[in-house]
Amino acid sequence: MRVAMVSRAPPTRCGVAEYSSMLAESLKTLVDIEFLADVEGAKYRRGVEPYSGVKAEPCFESGKPGFSEGIERAVARSKPDVVHVQHEYGIFPSNGEFVEMVKRVRELGSRVVVTMHTVAHALHKPEWIEFHRALGRSADAIVVHSPMQHAELVYQGVEPSKVRVIPHGTALNPFARVVSKSVALSKLGIDMDPEPPIITTPGFVRADKGLDVLLKSFEIIRRNYDAKLLLIGHPQDGFETVERIRRFLEARQWLSRDVALVRAYLAREELLLLLAAVDIVVLPYRDSGLYSVSGALHLAIGSRKPVVCTQTPRLYECYTIAPELSVPVPEPERVARKLRMVLEGDDIVRECVERLWRYALFTKWDRVAEMHSKLYIEVLESS
Repeated sequence: MRVAMVSRAPPTRCGVAEYSSMLAESLKTLVDIEFLADVEGAKYRRGVEPYSGVKAEPCFESGKPGFSEGIERAVARSKPDVVHVQHEYGIFPSNGEFVEMVKRVRELGSRVVVTMHTVAHALHKPEWIEFHRALGRSADAIVVHSPMQHAELVYQGVEPSKVRVIPHGTALNPFARVVSKSVALSKLGIDMDPEPPIITTPGFVRADKGLDVLLKSFEIIRRNYDAKLLLIGHPQDGFETVERIRRFLEARQWLSRDVALVRAYLAREELLLLLAAVDIVVLPYRDSGLYSVSGALHLAIGSRKPVVCTQTPRLYECYTIAPELSVPVPEPERVARKLRMVLEGDDIVRECVERLWRYALFTKWDRVAEMHSKLYIEVLESS
């Protein structure tokens, strides 16, 4: 079976690119797979995706209209059995063009599977309801990562049999509990005392991740506990959030010596080292009106770390599996109370970590790849 995955791919700095790379790496043992990739990282790629080693043909410019032409030409040349598109509204900004592309790819003889990494709620983007319905009519299958996304598409009128829930995959961190905190910090070039508990929110830096809440929670905690806060990430909203963090720390000089803010994009190994170095992951996300699933959460649970989270749709896995470590809204005092539970070594915290670890094992990338392979076979047999 030949599969073409249409997606951003590393070294493009994007969560969907990282997701696609990890999925492709596990899929390549099951199917003959290639990337039909964005052109952003093409000059560095040298014909292969750098992590998985999967062949990558740059053929479209993401984020701009006109993306369909290069994809369709590439599909016509390679003639794959299945075209699997990793969809995000920002990557494919024209809904009409996207639906027409799906139709034309099917006319070329390929089955089309679309993974929707984000699903807009009907009240958030009512004009997209028809797009979702049209995509349901055009694609052979739509993959989503959560029951909330599934329900939203079905409520908006997408045929239920077209929508499949396949969980986000989890990478098991090879450095966790193997590499010491001091060694991990050294490899990252971070000069921080490894003895106190280290807290972080991993991934990109932007406003909806609630980093302002994290800082205020840390301020509360630091008055009574010896702890450190380590924030490393690439700004995704310009430098607005970074500047807010800096202003917050400048006004609290006593606190700033316990906080490290590093503005940098972490490659995959570096991100895994970060998670090996820290003791607690906090995800104080705000609701955005969009249904998705957090890749940062899966990296955290794959590192076997306690996770304090808010009850937003992106983190539904966290607060349903470990509700004791969740808060209903991103309020500093509430988050601080959960951090105290973790810092004091409450028995329920260890139980939550093990529950999340079991889920990490269930959603390992090789298992998720098998789920996708079975779906590909199903859509081919139904044609």
